[in-house]
Amino acid sequence: MVDLSTAIGGIPLSSCIYNASGPRTGSSAAMAKIAASASGGVLAKSATVASQTGNDQPRTWHEENGSASLNSEGLPNNGIDYYIDPKTIAETMGDQSKPYMVSISGKSLNDNLLMLGKISDVINQNPSINIAAVELNLACPNIVGKPTIGYDFEQMEDVMKQVTSLPCFKGSKPLFPLGVKMPPYFDRPHFEQAAAILNKYKSTIAYVASINTIGNALAVDYYAEMPAIRAKGGFAGLSGPAVKYTALANVKQMRELLDESIDVVGVGGVTSGKDAFEMILCGAKAVQIGTCHWVEGPSCFDRICNELRDIMRVKGYTSIDDFRGKLKEWSKEGVALSRSAKAAKKSSDKMVIKKKESEDYRILISVFDYKEESSIPSEDGPANNCNLLTLPAGQQADADTVRPADVAVEKLLLLQVELFVQRVLLEVLLQAQVELLQGVQDKAMEAVDMGMRVVISPRGGDHQPGRSNYSISELEHMIKSTHEILPISGLKWNLGAVHHATFYIDFNHASNQIKKQIIKLATTMIPTGN
Repeated sequence: MVDLSTAIGGIPLSSCIYNASGPRTGSSAAMAKIAASASGGVLAKSATVASQTGNDQPRTWHEENGSASLNSEGLPNNGIDYYIDPKTIAETMGDQSKPYMVSISGKSLNDNLLMLGKISDVINQNPSINIAAVELNLACPNIVGKPTIGYDFEQMEDVMKQVTSLPCFKGSKPLFPLGVKMPPYFDRPHFEQAAAILNKYKSTIAYVASINTIGNALAVDYYAEMPAIRAKGGFAGLSGPAVKYTALANVKQMRELLDESIDVVGVGGVTSGKDAFEMILCGAKAVQIGTCHWVEGPSCFDRICNELRDIMRVKGYTSIDDFRGKLKEWSKEGVALSRSAKAAKKSSDKMVIKKKESEDYRILISVFDYKEESSIPSEDGPANNCNLLTLPAGQQADADTVRPADVAVEKLLLLQVELFVQRVLLEVLLQAQVELLQGVQDKAMEAVDMGMRVVISPRGGDHQPGRSNYSISELEHMIKSTHEILPISGLKWNLGAVHHATFYIDFNHASNQIKKQIIKLATTMIPTGN
C-alpha cells in the first residue's frame, strides 16, 4: 500500500501535497474546498495587519499554453484577524482534522511582530484552536526602498533575530512551529548566506518553503504593444511550469545546506505527480501547489496525489521516505537505464489503444502533384520543398481542412503506425470509400504514377467534400480484414499547432493489380472538369 503521509516541523500531514498560500485561499469558503480535497492541510492567504484590496486590475496573466503565469496582486486579503478567527477556521475545516496554517506578510517588521503577537494571544485564549503553524513570508519587500527580505541578508538577520526573541518562541517548546517562505536564489554564495542565517535560528524555524515567485517578470501584449498587467508597470512575479527547474534547484541546495532539523517544503511549477516526485527526490518533505491550484481548482490535489501514488507503485516505493532526498549522481549507467526505459515505454505505448466508439478519425487523401523530381519524397522522408500543409493545385488549407487534434489523435499515436497506415489505406482505396480533393480526372490519373499525400486527423463537424470519416470499429475492421500491403514513405507526425499525420504512397512500386484497381476507382469516382 502506498502511503503519502509526512510531517513538516512535527506537523502530521495525511498527504505530502497541499496548497501554497495565494490563489483561492482568501476566504473560508474557498479554503473549505481545499480542506475537502486530498490536500494534506490548508494554508491560508498571506495576511497583512489590516484587510486590503490589492493592486488595480488586471493584475494577473496566464500564458495561453499554460507554461507560465504572472501576478502582481498586491496581497489582497481580509486581514490577520479574519484568518485567526475561530469562526473562520471552523467554517474552513468543518469536520476535517487536517492542520490549518496561517501565513503572514507584513508591510514592515513591526507589522510581522504585531501579527505574531495576535496569533499567540488567540492560541493562548483558545488552547484547542486548530492553528498548526505560521508561515512567515521573507520573499517580499519589508521596508520601502529596501530589497526583498530574503535578498538583503543584513535585514534578514535582523528580522529573524527579533522574531525569534518573541515570548511565543521562548521556552523548551515554541507555542507553534514557524515556517519561512523564501525567494528563489541563483548563485551558490547566496544559498550559503541564506542557509547560514536560517541555521542560526534552527531551534525556532521548523521548515523552509522554497520558492516564492521569480520577481520582476514582464509579459507584453503583442497586439496592443503594452504590458499584459496594469499594476507596477507590468512587472510581476513569475510562476507556473516555467519556474519548476529553478524551484528544484533551490530545494536541492537548501536541503544540502540547511540543518537536518529544518524541513524543506518544495513549491514552484508543480502541476503533476511527476513534478511532485521530482521535488521529493530533491529533498522536499512536502510539496505545495500554487498556480496549478489557481488554474485548475482544488481537484488538482486529488489528481496529483493519485499520479504520485501511481508513480510510486511502478517504482516499488511504499512511502515518500523511500526516495526522499535520494537524487543520484549523473552516470553513464543512469543514461543507459533512462534510454532503455524510454524505449520500452515507447514500444509498449504503440500497442495500446482504448476502444471508444465516440472517438472517430478522419482519413483525408489528396492528389499530390510533383512538378520537380526533387519534390518526390524518398524512403528517408518527405522532400525538403514539400509543404505538408498545402493542398493540391496550390489551394491553401483553411481552419477546417485539418482541425486541431483532441485526445483521439493522441491515442492514435499509440498505434503501430506502419501497419495501421498500410492496411487501412489499402482497404479504403479498394472499397471505393475515398474522396480525392482535386476534382480533375487527369490529376487523379497522375496520382497513380506519382503518389498521394495522406492526412489523418480527428473527425470534426459535419462531413465535407474531400473527407471520409470512419469510427474506431470501422478502422479496426479494415486492419483485421486487410492482408495487402502498400509501399509508403515520408511518414511524419506534425504535433504543432495543427495535429495530423502525413505520409506518401508511391504507386510506382505497387503491384500492377493494385494499380489497375486504383485507376478504375479514380476514373469512376472522380468527375471530369473542375
